[in-house]
Amino acid sequence: WKRAKRLSDNIYRAIRELKDRGFKDQINHSRSSMVNNIAEGFNRESIRERTSCLGMAKDSCGNLRIQIYVAMRIGYIDKRTGADWLSETSEISTMIGSFIKTRHVSSNISRPSTHSSSPWPFTSSLWSFSLEPFTFLLCLVTNEDYNP
Repeated sequence: WKRAKRLSDNIYRAIRELKDRGFKDQINHSRSSMVNNIAEGFNRESIRERTSCLGMAKDSCGNLRIQIYVAMRIGYIDKRTGADWLSETSEISTMIGSFIKTRHVSSNISRPSTHSSSPWPFTSSLWSFSLEPFTFLLCLVTNEDYNP
């Protein structure tokens, strides 16, 4: 999420003075939708909703990539900046896709048990989960490679 947010912020700053309001609206929608859907996906309770939100985030990332290509072609952004953004959107998209495909979204987090006497919400008796999704998220937020 932090990588997507950082990219979104960079794009916003780069195009904020653009006069072409239609193009600016399109790229702003794509960049904010990508970030928002990632965050929303990880806040969803059901597997289906979580997967759906992350799929929309991946789609928005693809839409953003198209807008970056257009911006480069018509001269709204320089080729070096565009190439950096294209690389970043590709990596973010791959990370989201890997997360969806490797069942992290669907099978690694179980619901809390109601049979615990512990008052602490995140004790091992209440939550059972694999650390794999958190490793992925840590890579996503620290800009490091994810190797499952």
